Amino acid sequence: MTIGARYRRWLFVRGELHALALFRIGWSLSMFIAAQTEAELPALYSRAHYHVPLVSWATPLDAAQLGRLLCLAQLGAVLAGSGALPRLGTALVLGALGYLFALDLLLFRIHVYLGLLTGALLLLSPAGRVLSAQAWLRGLFGRPCDTRGSLVTAQLIKAQVLIVYGYSVLNKLRPSFLDGFTLQQELPFALRESVLHGSLFSAPGVLAPAVQALLRNDAAMAAVSYVVVAVEAFLTLGLPLRRLRPWAIGLGLLLHGSIYLLMDIRVFGLLMVSSYGLFLEPRRTDPLMAQPVPD
Repeated sequence: MTIGARYRRWLFVRGELHALALFRIGWSLSMFIAAQTEAELPALYSRAHYHVPLVSWATPLDAAQLGRLLCLAQLGAVLAGSGALPRLGTALVLGALGYLFALDLLLFRIHVYLGLLTGALLLLSPAGRVLSAQAWLRGLFGRPCDTRGSLVTAQLIKAQVLIVYGYSVLNKLRPSFLDGFTLQQELPFALRESVLHGSLFSAPGVLAPAVQALLRNDAAMAAVSYVVVAVEAFLTLGLPLRRLRPWAIGLGLLLHGSIYLLMDIRVFGLLMVSSYGLFLEPRRTDPLMAQPVPD
């Protein structure tokens, strides 16, 4: 079998849509949280800051304009997540957060970019056919939706997730990260906003002695850095492989759970974890090339 044939067999497949629908729900929740976070930073999008726009028509916003735009994004996230109007909701999120993304390239953040990219793929998918208000209403009137459909979007999202993990590994293979210096510099600031803040600080702005000792221990922080790289490398290789997948998913949940507790990074972790169900789909052998599926 040629490389092109293998690629088509991998990409153009049909299957159950439930995992894709679960990703739609996770994506919607993460975008709702992302919009909520952006609402707390009105000054970043105002004329008080210097901007490098992606497109010339993306102009700064005052607080009221930003608020309305983010309300639109959150409305879209609700419509997409509930499945009431999944494609319209996805489009609203992409339009609102996409405008903010285009407003200033200096404010580039991986979680917003990843959300927009995977959202654009969801927009073209049949993810709203199951686990949605739309599907429930159709079933109520005796017109149930087909729970099988094109999984092209699922395959592309999986590929993107592996690219993110793989690039993260390559980006961390540098002395300033592997020797623990990066974590020593960034963690004290992140811990102030962490979920575990109360148990990590002995007084306002003062880390507990044990935490300070750990952060100042070069060998310990270097070991943590190597563990992070090893886990991300294992996720890159393990998620696609059936035998390693359960271990990869467990490590991924532990990794992102730890990052959430220690650094309060929610959106990125939720996006990545929401994709794990896509890797659990059973083997599919019916290519779309042979059996086109109406969307």
